[in-house]
Amino acid sequence: MHPGQYKLLINEEYTAPQFPAYPEISQLSIWGDAKVNDTLYGVYTYFDLNGESEGNSIYQWYRSDDSLGTNKTLIEGAVSAKYLPNSNDIDKYLSVAITPISSATDYIQGQPVESELVGPVFAGSSGINIYPVPSQNEIRIDNAGKYERIELLNTAGQPLEVWDNHEYSLTINIEGLRTGVYLLKFEDGNTIKTKRIVKIP
Repeated sequence: MHPGQYKLLINEEYTAPQFPAYPEISQLSIWGDAKVNDTLYGVYTYFDLNGESEGNSIYQWYRSDDSLGTNKTLIEGAVSAKYLPNSNDIDKYLSVAITPISSATDYIQGQPVESELVGPVFAGSSGINIYPVPSQNEIRIDNAGKYERIELLNTAGQPLEVWDNHEYSLTINIEGLRTGVYLLKFEDGNTIKTKRIVKIP
Protein backbone atom coordinates (compact mmCIF):
# COMPACT_ATOMS: atom_id res chain seq x y z
CA MET A 1 0.00 0.00 0.00
CA HIS A 2 1.42 3.35 -1.03
CA PRO A 3 1.79 6.23 1.39
CA GLY A 4 -1.41 8.28 1.63
CA GLN A 5 -3.64 5.33 0.73
CA TYR A 6 -6.00 3.84 3.28
CA LYS A 7 -7.89 0.58 3.42
CA LEU A 8 -11.33 0.45 5.05
CA LEU A 9 -12.09 -2.84 6.74
CA ILE A 10 -15.71 -3.66 7.59
CA ASN A 11 -16.01 -6.69 9.81
CA GLU A 12 -19.61 -6.37 10.99
CA GLU A 13 -22.79 -4.96 9.55
CA TYR A 14 -23.87 -1.82 11.39
CA THR A 15 -27.34 -1.84 12.95
CA ALA A 16 -28.89 1.40 14.04
CA PRO A 17 -30.02 1.42 17.69
CA GLN A 18 -33.73 0.87 18.26
CA PHE A 19 -35.68 3.25 20.45
CA PRO A 20 -39.11 2.44 21.95
CA ALA A 21 -42.15 4.13 20.46
CA TYR A 22 -44.29 5.44 23.30
CA PRO A 23 -48.08 4.92 23.22
CA GLU A 24 -50.26 7.99 22.81
CA ILE A 25 -53.71 9.19 23.84
CA SER A 26 -55.70 11.54 21.62
CA GLN A 27 -59.23 12.92 21.32
CA LEU A 28 -59.80 12.53 25.06
CA SER A 29 -63.17 13.80 26.25
CA ILE A 30 -65.76 13.09 28.95
CA TRP A 31 -69.01 11.56 27.82
CA GLY A 32 -72.22 11.82 29.88
CA ASP A 33 -74.23 14.35 31.87
CA ALA A 34 -72.45 16.09 34.74
CA LYS A 35 -74.94 15.24 37.45
CA VAL A 36 -75.05 13.15 40.58
CA ASN A 37 -75.76 9.44 39.98
CA ASP A 38 -75.08 9.67 36.23
CA THR A 39 -71.93 7.82 35.22
CA LEU A 40 -69.31 9.79 33.30
CA TYR A 41 -66.96 8.05 30.87
CA GLY A 42 -63.50 9.06 29.68
CA VAL A 43 -63.47 8.26 25.95
CA TYR A 44 -60.34 8.49 23.82
CA THR A 45 -58.26 7.04 21.00
CA TYR A 46 -55.23 4.89 21.84
CA PHE A 47 -52.32 4.67 19.39
CA ASP A 48 -49.10 2.69 19.48
CA LEU A 49 -46.57 2.97 16.63
CA ASN A 50 -45.34 -0.56 17.38
CA GLY A 51 -48.85 -1.94 16.97
CA GLU A 52 -49.06 -3.09 20.58
CA SER A 53 -52.50 -3.15 22.18
CA GLU A 54 -53.35 -1.06 25.22
CA GLY A 55 -52.34 -2.41 28.60
CA ASN A 56 -53.39 -1.21 32.05
CA SER A 57 -53.45 2.50 31.38
CA ILE A 58 -53.65 4.78 34.43
CA TYR A 59 -56.83 6.80 35.05
CA GLN A 60 -57.15 9.68 37.52
CA TRP A 61 -60.21 11.89 38.01
CA TYR A 62 -59.98 15.42 39.39
CA ARG A 63 -62.39 17.91 40.99
CA SER A 64 -62.04 21.70 40.57
CA ASP A 65 -63.92 24.70 41.91
CA ASP A 66 -64.51 26.33 38.52
CA SER A 67 -63.99 25.99 34.77
CA LEU A 68 -60.45 27.38 35.13
CA GLY A 69 -59.37 24.42 37.27
CA THR A 70 -59.03 26.39 40.52
CA ASN A 71 -58.15 24.21 43.54
CA LYS A 72 -57.92 21.07 41.44
CA THR A 73 -57.74 18.01 43.68
CA LEU A 74 -57.35 14.31 43.04
CA ILE A 75 -60.51 12.28 43.69
CA GLU A 76 -59.40 9.35 45.83
CA GLY A 77 -60.40 5.95 44.45
CA ALA A 78 -61.52 7.32 41.06
CA VAL A 79 -59.05 5.24 39.05
CA SER A 80 -61.04 3.79 36.14
CA ALA A 81 -62.31 5.04 32.80
CA LYS A 82 -65.70 5.82 34.38
CA TYR A 83 -66.74 7.87 37.38
CA LEU A 84 -70.02 8.24 39.27
CA PRO A 85 -70.40 11.82 40.59
CA ASN A 86 -71.66 12.15 44.18
CA SER A 87 -72.76 14.96 46.50
CA ASN A 88 -69.15 16.13 46.95
CA ASP A 89 -69.11 17.05 43.26
CA ILE A 90 -72.17 19.32 43.25
CA ASP A 91 -71.30 22.71 41.69
CA LYS A 92 -67.78 21.42 40.94
CA TYR A 93 -66.01 20.76 37.64
CA LEU A 94 -64.52 17.38 36.72
CA SER A 95 -61.68 16.22 34.50
CA VAL A 96 -59.90 12.93 33.83
CA ALA A 97 -56.23 12.31 33.07
CA ILE A 98 -55.06 9.15 31.32
CA THR A 99 -51.52 7.83 31.12
CA PRO A 100 -51.31 5.30 28.25
CA ILE A 101 -49.49 2.04 28.92
CA SER A 102 -48.65 -0.54 26.27
CA SER A 103 -49.36 -4.24 26.73
CA ALA A 104 -45.80 -5.02 25.59
CA THR A 105 -43.67 -7.06 28.00
CA ASP A 106 -41.77 -3.96 29.13
CA TYR A 107 -45.01 -2.02 29.71
CA ILE A 108 -43.95 1.13 27.89
CA GLN A 109 -45.64 4.22 29.37
CA GLY A 110 -46.57 7.33 27.38
CA GLN A 111 -47.24 10.89 28.41
CA PRO A 112 -50.40 11.63 30.45
CA VAL A 113 -53.20 13.58 28.76
CA GLU A 114 -55.97 15.44 30.60
CA SER A 115 -59.46 16.18 29.33
CA GLU A 116 -61.23 19.50 29.36
CA LEU A 117 -63.31 20.27 32.44
CA VAL A 118 -67.02 19.45 32.49
CA GLY A 119 -69.52 20.98 34.88
CA PRO A 120 -70.81 22.34 37.04
CA VAL A 121 -72.16 19.08 38.43
CA PHE A 122 -75.78 19.38 39.51
CA ALA A 123 -77.77 17.30 41.96
CA GLY A 124 -79.99 15.51 39.48
CA SER A 125 -82.63 13.16 40.81
CA SER A 126 -83.37 13.25 44.53
CA GLY A 127 -84.33 9.55 44.53
CA ILE A 128 -82.13 6.85 46.02
CA ASN A 129 -80.12 4.54 43.80
CA ILE A 130 -79.61 0.94 44.98
CA TYR A 131 -77.30 -1.43 43.10
CA PRO A 132 -76.49 -4.12 42.19
CA VAL A 133 -79.72 -6.01 42.76
CA PRO A 134 -79.55 -8.97 43.08
CA SER A 135 -76.12 -9.24 44.67
CA GLN A 136 -73.81 -11.79 46.27
CA ASN A 137 -71.58 -9.58 48.42
CA GLU A 138 -72.39 -5.88 48.63
CA ILE A 139 -75.23 -3.43 48.02
CA ARG A 140 -74.47 0.24 47.44
CA ILE A 141 -76.99 3.01 48.18
CA ASP A 142 -76.43 6.41 46.58
CA ASN A 143 -78.23 9.55 47.78
CA ALA A 144 -78.68 7.83 51.15
CA GLY A 145 -77.58 10.87 53.14
CA LYS A 146 -81.01 12.52 52.84
CA TYR A 147 -82.44 9.91 55.23
CA GLU A 148 -81.94 10.03 58.99
CA ARG A 149 -81.98 6.26 59.41
CA ILE A 150 -81.68 3.21 57.18
CA GLU A 151 -82.54 -0.28 58.40
CA LEU A 152 -81.98 -3.70 56.88
CA LEU A 153 -84.94 -5.97 57.65
CA ASN A 154 -85.84 -9.57 56.98
CA THR A 155 -89.23 -10.36 55.44
CA ALA A 156 -90.71 -10.69 58.94
CA GLY A 157 -89.86 -7.03 59.57
CA GLN A 158 -87.11 -7.79 62.07
CA PRO A 159 -84.15 -5.35 61.93
CA LEU A 160 -80.81 -6.93 61.10
CA GLU A 161 -78.71 -3.78 60.94
CA VAL A 162 -79.23 -0.03 61.39
CA TRP A 163 -77.31 3.01 60.07
CA ASP A 164 -77.61 6.56 61.43
CA ASN A 165 -75.81 9.74 60.37
CA HIS A 166 -74.26 8.11 57.30
CA GLU A 167 -72.59 9.72 54.30
CA TYR A 168 -74.02 10.33 50.84
CA SER A 169 -73.17 6.77 49.78
CA LEU A 170 -73.65 3.72 51.95
CA THR A 171 -72.21 0.28 51.19
CA ILE A 172 -73.83 -2.72 52.87
CA ASN A 173 -72.04 -6.04 53.21
CA ILE A 174 -74.59 -8.84 52.69
CA GLU A 175 -72.12 -11.67 52.17
CA GLY A 176 -73.06 -13.30 55.46
CA LEU A 177 -76.82 -13.27 54.83
CA ARG A 178 -78.79 -16.27 53.71
CA THR A 179 -80.02 -16.38 50.14
CA GLY A 180 -83.38 -14.65 49.83
CA VAL A 181 -85.31 -11.39 49.88
CA TYR A 182 -84.63 -8.54 52.34
CA LEU A 183 -86.01 -5.03 52.85
CA LEU A 184 -84.30 -1.69 53.20
CA LYS A 185 -86.29 0.80 55.29
CA PHE A 186 -85.59 4.53 54.85
CA GLU A 187 -86.76 7.03 57.49
CA ASP A 188 -86.73 10.82 57.14
CA GLY A 189 -88.86 12.46 59.81
CA ASN A 190 -92.41 11.28 59.18
CA THR A 191 -91.54 9.78 55.78
CA ILE A 192 -90.86 6.05 55.53
CA LYS A 193 -89.93 4.18 52.36
CA THR A 194 -89.03 0.54 51.79
CA LYS A 195 -87.05 -1.05 48.99
CA ARG A 196 -86.54 -4.74 48.27
CA ILE A 197 -83.12 -6.31 47.73
CA VAL A 198 -82.19 -9.89 46.86
CA LYS A 199 -79.23 -11.92 48.15
CA ILE A 200 -78.10 -14.62 45.73
CA PRO A 201 -75.69 -17.54 46.31
